[in-house]
Amino acid sequence: MGQLMKPKIDFAFKEIMMDSEVRKGFLSAVLNISPDDIKETKILNTRYSRCKSFNE
Repeated sequence: MGQLMKPKIDFAFKEIMMDSEVRKGFLSAVLNISPDDIKETKILNTRYSRCKSFNE
């Protein structure tokens, strides 16, 4: 039987958050609001590139 990754592992958390419904549920639980109050979620690129400046 295979083992599941622990959600504390950054890679596992990022993979879980790729699902929009899971992301919505997570945010509603953290923010203590109804999932119906969340209209849209987006995942932004958080990787920093040395080639780009912050002003671009």
